[in-house]
This record gives sequence, C-alpha cells and structure tokens, in this order.
Amino acid sequence: MTSKTTIHSYHLLSEIYDPLAAIWSLGHISKSRNEAIKRILNFPDVLVIGPGTCTGFHDFEKGKCKLTLIDSSSEMLAKNENAWSEEFKNKLTTHTCDIRSFKPQKLYDCIWLPYFLNVFSREEVVSLLSTFKSWLKKDGEIHISDFMAPDPRRIHRLLQEVWHGLPMAFFHVVTGNAWHSIHDLPKLASAAGLKEIEIRPTGFGPKDYPWIGNFVCRTPSTNF
Repeated sequence: MTSKTTIHSYHLLSEIYDPLAAIWSLGHISKSRNEAIKRILNFPDVLVIGPGTCTGFHDFEKGKCKLTLIDSSSEMLAKNENAWSEEFKNKLTTHTCDIRSFKPQKLYDCIWLPYFLNVFSREEVVSLLSTFKSWLKKDGEIHISDFMAPDPRRIHRLLQEVWHGLPMAFFHVVTGNAWHSIHDLPKLASAAGLKEIEIRPTGFGPKDYPWIGNFVCRTPSTNF
C-alpha cells in the first residue's frame, strides 16, 4: 500500500463529531448508519471497522448477530463499553488496532464500514476493500455508509465538493486524514474486485443525485 495514511487524535473530537455531523448533513449521516444497521443486524457474524462513537449501535441488540468492533482508538471503544447490555456483551468482541495490521481468525457474513473509507486515499481504499473481500464468507456482503459518488453535473459537483471539502480540510489538519476530493466508491469497489449490488441514498442533497447513503457490495460469484 503506497503513502500509508497515519491517523491520530480522533478520540479528541469524539464529543463534537456526531453533533457536527448531524448539523452538516441535516441528520442524514445518522440516518444512513441507522438504515445500514437495520439491514445487517441479523447476519450471524458482523465485523464493523471504524465504529468511532458507536452512535445508534445499540439497535444491534435487537438482532441475532455476533458483533466484532475494530477501532484504532481504545478511547473511542471505551466510551461505549459500559452502555451495552450484559447479555449482548457475550456476543460482542472489540479489538484496538490499525485495521491494516489486523489478522482475522474467522470469516464474516457481513463487514460494515461506517464513514471509514473517507479517511484514506483512493489507492488505499482499493487495497483495503480488496483485503476486506478476502475476509468474507461465501455470499457475504460489504456494507458501506458514506458519501455518494461525485455528481457528473459541473455546478452540482462544485457544490458537493465544497460541502464535502470543508470538514475534510478540518479533519486533514487535526487528525491526519488523507486529503482528497469525493471518492467514487462504486468505481473503487469495482477496482477491488467487488460487485456493487445496491445503492441506497438517504435523500440528502439533490433529489436526483443525493450526497449521502449506503452501498452494498458482494464478491462476484465467479470468484467462488
């Protein structure tokens, strides 16, 4: 992986990140995460990469899955440790590590990336998705909650990039996020060997080309 991004200090922003995200997206970032959780909470084994503050994650307790959370910040994971029910804690596993050094001991039915890939450059996103693909069981799915692909219309694209770029600049300076324009995630997922099977926008932005939502990707069946 070229030009490895080094992330730091995210936990220092944990108290303000979700309120700011709610304001900036008119609540649609949380909405997209909640919609993703509803779709994946009954997969038997779910891996969540970069859960951050785990906002809304307690809906997982309504499902049947065993949940594994991986975050590079022990402080972020610790903020939510005492909030889970004792019963659900028996189905919950957490790992504090850089995901690029994680070695899974099993395969997963579903991997969820909630606003995680935006931290990295395009080259790193392709490399990460290719790695995550190898962690899936047969017919497993990767769910991505993130920014929609760039609008092809020039003026709309400019507005979209400004809206995306202002917080991106802040996080780049404070936490070391990779500096980039909006990722075309369907294109990057395809480059990683994944088949895009569904795009589910939440409605924020232009009605005909929303800016936030969920992607569902699967390994092409010819790979099995």
